[in-house]
Amino acid sequence: MIPPILLNPNARARHCTLAPMFVRPADDEILLIFTPIATSTELLTSLWNLLTADERERANRFHFDEHRNRFIVGRAMLRTILGTCVEAEPASLEFAYGPHGKPCLERKERIGFNCSGSNDSALYAISTGPDIGVDLEHIRPLDDMVKIAERFFYPAEHRELLALPERDRTKAFFDCWTRKEAFVKAVGEGLSHALDRFQVTLQPAQPAAFISIDGVAGNETNWVLYDVAPPSGDYSAALAVRNKSSSLHLCTFESAIECLAQCRCI
Repeated sequence: MIPPILLNPNARARHCTLAPMFVRPADDEILLIFTPIATSTELLTSLWNLLTADERERANRFHFDEHRNRFIVGRAMLRTILGTCVEAEPASLEFAYGPHGKPCLERKERIGFNCSGSNDSALYAISTGPDIGVDLEHIRPLDDMVKIAERFFYPAEHRELLALPERDRTKAFFDCWTRKEAFVKAVGEGLSHALDRFQVTLQPAQPAAFISIDGVAGNETNWVLYDVAPPSGDYSAALAVRNKSSSLHLCTFESAIECLAQCRCI
């Protein structure tokens, strides 16, 4: 296994384009995988066979083929990555869900994971120790961006967003949103955890960080944020971790086939 990339919490994550076959992360190590999920019809059929009956039913509820195919590939990719980490057949894995829907492995494995998808890409995080959450968003124009920020952001975040030049506002919005989403996913509460209970950085020159959480200064908590956006600049992505001493190992793939090949499933 490649030695983990050690990151300062205030540093932007670096990426490797190739790595050895995925293995179970060491204690306090987090494996992050960014991959496209668009694929061929032939491979899609193969990945369909990794899904359970419930997952196939969920897939068939999607009205558009594009959305259905993203779900199939994203879910099968999750099974494949986890199966490689715990040395189990991907199709054999069973999932349980927390009170607010956060998934975990049913089997007694001390391994946690979180994932997010946007557009034609997905981000996966695997950990054997700390609580983790990730969020990925394709940067795109939003007509109601300011209204969303006014409704959900911490008041100071909303003010900062409005004060930015218009050319910087969309990127800052998605940076802020992914950092907040990553945190609420890490604590396992989803959007039932009010996004205005904590403040994160969003200025273009600022690294990802908590400014405050429930009135406590971010640097006095045991939470840390990382910017894990891929180098392309088309996405915002964040990782929230309940452990400041964790190390990160990031892998970026150019195709779903390349990612799956690393898991030796094709």
